[in-house]
Amino acid sequence: MLTFTDENLRKRLLEKYDADAAGLNFYSFPDLEANVKNQVDNIKSTPFLPKDIPVYGFVYDVRTGKIKEVARATATTAPEGIQEQEEVNQDEEEGQKIRKRISVSTNA
Repeated sequence: MLTFTDENLRKRLLEKYDADAAGLNFYSFPDLEANVKNQVDNIKSTPFLPKDIPVYGFVYDVRTGKIKEVARATATTAPEGIQEQEEVNQDEEEGQKIRKRISVSTNA
């Protein structure tokens, strides 16, 4: 999705298969992190998701196997009975800090 535009792909399909793909959307995007942030915003803005539900966005790097958090939206207060904690661990391989979000039930 990062290596082509919808128009470019439509043109290639027309040339290779003589098929008109003018009515198809392939939803290409030039910037992966911006697209993830946009999708998080779309999910957060839906009226079907309660505003106190945290929404996270991640990118998986297929070359390294690493997951990077690129967009996060959290509720200003956790839902009743849930306490959010954040742990920071040192990644020995690359020396990067990795954040893990853990929801711990306080109803136990």
